[in-house]
Amino acid sequence: MDFAALMSKEISKAKSPETKSSGNETEKSSTQPTKKYMRRGDVEAARVEAYKQEQERAAREREERIANKRKLDEEEADRNREREDKKRRLAEESKARREEEELAKERERRKRLGLPDLPEDKPEEVPEEEDIEEDELIGRLRAMDAPARLFGEDYKARLRRYRRLVQRAAMPKQKITDGPIPTTLEPVSGGQMIIPATIPKDQENRLFLFRQLGSYFNMVLSEWELALAKRDVTVRQSFQGKQAYNAMTQSRENMTPLFRLFEKADLEDGLLEPIVEIVHKAQQRRYVDANDAYLRVSIGKAAWPIGVTMVGIHERSAREKLHQSDQQAHILSDEITRKYLQSIKRCLSFAQWQSQTALTTKEEPFDPNSITLCHHSNLSSILAASCLHHNNIVLKIVILRAAAALLRRKMMPPPPRSLLASINLLQREQPRLLPLLQANGCYDKQYPVFGEGGEGAQH
Repeated sequence: MDFAALMSKEISKAKSPETKSSGNETEKSSTQPTKKYMRRGDVEAARVEAYKQEQERAAREREERIANKRKLDEEEADRNREREDKKRRLAEESKARREEEELAKERERRKRLGLPDLPEDKPEEVPEEEDIEEDELIGRLRAMDAPARLFGEDYKARLRRYRRLVQRAAMPKQKITDGPIPTTLEPVSGGQMIIPATIPKDQENRLFLFRQLGSYFNMVLSEWELALAKRDVTVRQSFQGKQAYNAMTQSRENMTPLFRLFEKADLEDGLLEPIVEIVHKAQQRRYVDANDAYLRVSIGKAAWPIGVTMVGIHERSAREKLHQSDQQAHILSDEITRKYLQSIKRCLSFAQWQSQTALTTKEEPFDPNSITLCHHSNLSSILAASCLHHNNIVLKIVILRAAAALLRRKMMPPPPRSLLASINLLQREQPRLLPLLQANGCYDKQYPVFGEGGEGAQH
């Protein structure tokens, strides 16, 4: 073996362990595990980044919800606007159709009666609604004492609001009458205030009935207030006097919702019928019957649902009576109804007290022509009831003299049998009663009890 080959062999032996060691180091570095911990700053930075991303996502979702809600609100507003426009258009069409039908009926009536035809009215050209400039629109709104701008209002909404204000200002204002309860119902005179016994069927008489009821209750409240004002100062300042005045003011306030129902003609028949019955009987001074009608409408006649009403195999009539609408206790339906029904009862009590005071007072003699609460309705029944319910013979004679005078002047319908019998009896006993009349200052030679020949009894 030569020297060169020997040297190369030795050199290769010397290099092989270094290469092996370098390979082992590479293996060791590749198999070395990752870090088992992180720095606190890195953890905090990662947490902050995750929080920011969560907040951004929540903000995006919130904005999307708000946008969707705004879109739904706008769509709902558009639908409501379209619905209102459709209602207005249908109302205008029905009004035009109704006017055409009325015009056709009027022409047919004129043609049937031989009257000349109606002159044809030329339709006036209605100018189309033009847009108004923004500055001018704001100036007009301010001139009408209206807000110039509202929150979230665009130009179209502002223009619609201005046109609504103009239409509202052009509508005629209803006249409000003066009285204890201001109302738009036109008052009726005393002779027209007599309430019928039943509710009218046609709409015109029904509206007139509401006017009669409003005028009657306003009249009773006015006389009630006047009677309280005529009391002495000591009586007014006492506890009972203040309590009576508070009852009057409370009744006036509680009857205001009833007047609003009268104005709208929106009172249901279940309440209107007993109210008409109460007022009708109160005007005839049949206060006991009127009180019975009030008890029927307030308490009702229905069976009370107490205990078991069906324990057998058969249907019982008591269970069927629990839900009858005509026997409902209206005073228990709601608080407003209870209050104005109670106020009607207070007005009824005052009317009864005033009628008794007018018949029994000594300062002012009873005058049948000055009846205020009944407005000269059914004078014969009133005089008969007054004569039968008073024990004072002098007062009876005065009442009968008034009845005879009314009969003689034909100012009174035929009287009932009770009053006619009393007049005939008084005519027969006239010679015996003359000293009693002269003693009480109720006899005058120029005006005898019945006149010559007894005209009142023979009427």
